[in-house]
Formats: sequence, structure tokens, C-alpha cells
Amino acid sequence: MNMSPVGGGYNVLYYNSSSFSGNYMNLDNILYSVDTTINLTTLNLNGILLSNSSSNVVITLPSVGVTDVGKCIQIQKMGSGNLTINRSDSDTIEDGTSISNTSSVETWANVTLFLAQETYWKFYGAPLGTWVTA
Repeated sequence: MNMSPVGGGYNVLYYNSSSFSGNYMNLDNILYSVDTTINLTTLNLNGILLSNSSSNVVITLPSVGVTDVGKCIQIQKMGSGNLTINRSDSDTIEDGTSISNTSSVETWANVTLFLAQETYWKFYGAPLGTWVTA
């Protein structure tokens, strides 16, 4: 794990393991560089994930509860690889169980998911790029 400050007062956390964990992170306004399949935890809520990979990346949302309603996660696709975001538990993402962007040229695509209800993730604002629900 490598943490270093970047412009705008953010820190970047480079992480290429299967999950984030621990109480050592304050996630508000933190940028995460994600280049592998990852399972998020509620500690990652209100954070920003940057995916700059030419390989396929799968992000699984955290298992959430009623106290997490109102929190969000922003995902920025910067690489040419496919990016898939899967639900956890029986949650719904818009009208499906996952969303994905498979365009290799949309290296600017991003989406912010807002936990509107205990088991319902909704787009917050208009997602940029071609995101398909499944």
C-alpha cells in the first residue's frame, strides 16, 4: 500500500489486493486507484475510485445497512479495460444487479452511485459514458 498526497488536498491510496479493510482510513475525499478485482467495504463509502487499467476490473459494492443510506461512491474509468460494478447481497443498482462500461475508448467515463434506500443504489447525476445495467 502506498499513500501519497496529490493536488487538491487529496491522498491517493494505491491498492491491488482483493479488498480494502481496517480502520486506518478516513475515506471522505479520498481517491483510490483500483486496477484489479476488488470487494468494497462500508469504509470505502464517500470515496472516489480511479480505475486506470487495460485489463478487466470488477468492483463489488459493499454490504450496506440502513445507517449507510445517503452515502455514495464515485467511480472514474481512466483505462481501456472493461469496468463492471456488481451489487452486494440482494441490492439493486438502478434496475439491475450490475452496471458495466465495456468501451475501450471511453477512458473518461464515470458514475456516482448513491444509496437511496437500504438495498437500492441509484445514479447520482447523469453518468458519463455508456453504462449498461444487467
